[in-house]
Amino acid sequence: MCEISVIIPVYKAEATLRRCVNSLLAQTYHNFEIILVDDGSPDKSGDICNQYACIDNRVRVIHKDNGGVSSARQIGINVAKGKYIIHADSDDWVDPNMLEELYIRMQLTQADLVICDYILELPGKSKYIKQAPSHLDPNTLFRQCLRGEIQAMLWNKLIRKSCYNDVCFPIDIDFGEDLFVLGNMLRFGTIKKIDYVQFAFYHYNKTGEYSITNTITPKILNAQIFLT
Repeated sequence: MCEISVIIPVYKAEATLRRCVNSLLAQTYHNFEIILVDDGSPDKSGDICNQYACIDNRVRVIHKDNGGVSSARQIGINVAKGKYIIHADSDDWVDPNMLEELYIRMQLTQADLVICDYILELPGKSKYIKQAPSHLDPNTLFRQCLRGEIQAMLWNKLIRKSCYNDVCFPIDIDFGEDLFVLGNMLRFGTIKKIDYVQFAFYHYNKTGEYSITNTITPKILNAQIFLT
C-alpha cells in the first residue's frame, strides 16, 4: 500500500511529460505512485505514459476520452491507492526532495493539508512565490485563497485522501476547479489541521508572461463555494 498518490492529467504533453515524470521518479522518497491520466490526447502523450508504466511499476496509466482537466483529476482520485494525494501538471517539474519533505511534515504534525512555496518559471528567469498563510486555520486559508493572497492550486499541497471523500471536481466550470475543490474542503471542515513548509519544491512553468488570475467567474459563483 503506497503512502502518496501523485495525479497528473495528460493532454498534448509530449514535449514536457518526460521532464515532469522523471523529476517524480527521482524522488528521495519512494513509497508513492504516479497516476497518469491520458485525457484523450491526440499526440504521442499516451504512448509516453505507457512507456513509463512499463519501466517503473509505480506508474499507473488511465486512458480516457477527452473530458477536461477536472474529469481527469477526479478519475485519478477515484483510483488512487495512497493515503495522501498531490497533483502535478504535465508541463511542470519538482525538486527531488519534495515528497519526502511534505510527507515528513505531514507525519510530524498529523495535518490534513501541508502547503509549500513554489517557483514560478518564466522565460529566462525564475521567481520564488511564498505561500505562507497568515494563520494555519481553514477559515483564514479559505479567505486568503478567495482574495488571491494564496494560490488555490493543488500541486503545492499534500492533502489527506479522506478529505476528498465529500467533494468532487466540477465538470461544468472551465476555470477555478482547484479553488472549488479546496474551497469546499476548507469551508465545510473536511480539512481541519493545516501546516506549512517554508520551502519551494514545485516548479510552475509559465511559458508566457506571469498571468495567474484570480478572477471569479459566474459559474464559480453559482457553485456557491463562498462563505456567507
